[in-house]
Amino acid sequence: MIKKLFTLVNKEERGIVLYMSLLVLSAILAISASIASVLIGQFNISGDVQKAMGAVYAADSGIEKALYEVRMGGQGNAVLDCSSFGLTLPVNSSCVLNISGVGSGVNVIITSKGENSGFFRQIQAVYSDI
Repeated sequence: MIKKLFTLVNKEERGIVLYMSLLVLSAILAISASIASVLIGQFNISGDVQKAMGAVYAADSGIEKALYEVRMGGQGNAVLDCSSFGLTLPVNSSCVLNISGVGSGVNVIITSKGENSGFFRQIQAVYSDI
């Protein structure tokens, strides 16, 4: 009698383990795919931040070098490429300087535009020689 009972249970539940395992595996796959999607997005964001900071560093380097040149009397009103100063910038970076107000006796305005891998940042400094 007990043997008959087990055979009835086995026939009614045949294949349920396969369905349950497929359900569990598909849930694990869905969770893994969503976590991977979030991680890839975060990696892209951190890469963009790194490139934007390279543009800030390039612009800041240009400002510092232009301030030095203005204080030493080397540059007048001009629009210059930072490479003319021989600056060492981050890889794939460049900057352009706009120096105005030299010789006016009031303020020298230096605008530096940094670029790195398609990211642009601009810094402006006002230097007073009074």
